[in-house]
Amino acid sequence: MGNAPPAPRKLDMMIERLQAYLREVGLDVGVGEAARGLGMSSRSLQRALGRLGTSFREVREQERMALAKTLLSETDMKGEAISKRLGYSSAAQFTTFFRLRAGRPPSAWRSFNRAQSAVAASS
Repeated sequence: MGNAPPAPRKLDMMIERLQAYLREVGLDVGVGEAARGLGMSSRSLQRALGRLGTSFREVREQERMALAKTLLSETDMKGEAISKRLGYSSAAQFTTFFRLRAGRPPSAWRSFNRAQSAVAASS
């Protein structure tokens, strides 16, 4: 009985807690620090995320991408400032990450997104 997997809702709530923790403390933390912040071992966190078909890295990258898109669409922050805010060591590292996830570099995504927003606002 002690080895029964956690209930699905409990796992979903754990991901929500992890996402909130990452937004609160920053997106440059590792799995060990995040697990301690959530009151569990890194292995327990990794196992729980694995049961959901994801990983710490994937959750952190999803949070980074969401924040990157928010910063690109709602601010005029430069790539270097965004990369630091997201926990990357360089703007080039951020640009590579963003291009792989979004299919275009941050500057092109920002231009496209703003053009789409302008069209929607004029409709």
